[in-house]
Amino acid sequence: MKRKITIFILIIAICIGAGLLVNQSVNGSKQVGSQEGMQTESIHLEDANGQTADVFEPKNRVTVLNVWATWCEPCVRELPALMELASDYQSKGVDVVTLNAQKFERIPEHTFEFMEEQQLTLPVFLDSEGEFFDAYNVQGLPTTFIVNADQTIVKRIEGEVHYEMIQEIIDPLLNSQ
Repeated sequence: MKRKITIFILIIAICIGAGLLVNQSVNGSKQVGSQEGMQTESIHLEDANGQTADVFEPKNRVTVLNVWATWCEPCVRELPALMELASDYQSKGVDVVTLNAQKFERIPEHTFEFMEEQQLTLPVFLDSEGEFFDAYNVQGLPTTFIVNADQTIVKRIEGEVHYEMIQEIIDPLLNSQ
């Protein structure tokens, strides 16, 4: 009797698992999360202009999102390359946006002075409560996310990036659209 119950439970578990796999493949749904291959989660934050928006606003464009802080030397070094990339790729379907780790700034008010000193031309979101850090499990700075037009995280890079590195990732994404 115990063996029949065990077999019955096993068959039900297999059927449920197979049903979930079929449902996922038929619907094309992807898991929402912070790792490569996952869909982006909607996070609404205030930008440097005081407007609230979704960090990964669906626009049917490739998005490069760079997370930085004023005290982070690699972050500061990569900003010019990101601005150049934004300028070169804006008309090709790429948005480059940034997110300041406002919660972890020594003096958060200095962020705006820093942006002016660096002549930062990129859109800047402010993560004053660490909401993005928590949702996307950001462990260090800088961290860069490359998201395709379907809102799937294609690449997550922890550490300093440069122009050519990002270019190698986004060019194939643009060619496949």
